[in-house]
Amino acid sequence: MSQLKRNIGSFLYIFLLFFTVYFLAFVFILLLYIPFLRWIKTDAVYALPGISELYLYGKAVGVLTLISSIGLWFYQKILSRR
Repeated sequence: MSQLKRNIGSFLYIFLLFFTVYFLAFVFILLLYIPFLRWIKTDAVYALPGISELYLYGKAVGVLTLISSIGLWFYQKILSRR
């Protein structure tokens, strides 16, 4: 049972780490970088992204976090066997 607890704890730590990194990256890209580029290109007023863009990036954060976490967790398990 102790091994299972360590595995779950390790996976949750990795998951939260990737979630935080991807979430902050997408917030920066969506709310600062892309509107800044649109403002430079069109001289328009700052525009927030639409609901469809937010939904798309939200799904991307979830999928990328899960895939990265599982990959790193398996990699960590393989290295710990050596």
